[in-house]
Amino acid sequence: MQRRVTTALALLFSTAAAHGAELVATPLAEPSARHAAHVGLDAAFTTSPHGPTVDTFGTALRLAGDYHFENGVALTLDGGFVSESLAVEDDSPRHGVFPGNLLLGAAFERKLRAELDGALSLRVGAPLALYSGGIDDNRLAELAYTVASSAQGFREPFVWQMNVVPLVLGVAAAWHMPRWALLTAELSPSYLISVNQRPSRAALSAHLDWALQHGALIGHVGLNYFASTLPLENRDRDQLALRFGAAILVAKQRVGVDVSFGLDTPYGANQTDPHPWWGMALVVDSYFGPRRP
Repeated sequence: MQRRVTTALALLFSTAAAHGAELVATPLAEPSARHAAHVGLDAAFTTSPHGPTVDTFGTALRLAGDYHFENGVALTLDGGFVSESLAVEDDSPRHGVFPGNLLLGAAFERKLRAELDGALSLRVGAPLALYSGGIDDNRLAELAYTVASSAQGFREPFVWQMNVVPLVLGVAAAWHMPRWALLTAELSPSYLISVNQRPSRAALSAHLDWALQHGALIGHVGLNYFASTLPLENRDRDQLALRFGAAILVAKQRVGVDVSFGLDTPYGANQTDPHPWWGMALVVDSYFGPRRP
């Protein structure tokens, strides 16, 4: 896995650098650093035919909000819903809608240098992603939460972790590179407190994203990684995913489309077992309130 991560990071940096050299040097607009409040929507879908007898279709809606005070303190909120349809030959189609965990948090932001911002955060989750009923309903719920994480490229996996209270510590940095690029990185060690018979476990989420701007157009490419100390149902669920996309800035709105791909097991395109491994998302970010310095 370490070799895969190193190779993927090298590919990311070389690709972004090649495209960045072709862009006109334009200041990268980052509205979240300019306005007090932000509301974001990530609506992803995926479909995964599992051979001639099984078909699935899933949609994952994640909502995020934050408010930034002048003293550097910020309050954050994350949550969502996932809808999953399962069609099996010679069986009635099944469909369900399941809530994601609600994550409440606080962050402290600091400008470390003129071009470098840093933040520390702590989030606590309300365990809403739970088993919903009988055996068939529970299996559909497990499939739905797996589909949600995969379709959104493991960008916010703690919303979709089942039967746990997530405690998430975050360390983030944003580097405003010479006028036309923004490199952001985030590391989130966590402890997932079990609310059922499964053991509690430690987990880690990591993100790296490079955004480039030309006029009102923004493109980005990033890697997301999720790992847990405890395999579930004797299966390793650690995952590295690629997420990239493009967006347009209109006033205080950023509207774009993102595509996610799993790069390795168990949710990679090269795997033969039935699994979700890709997703396409409509991403909308809206910014409110007075501009900050």
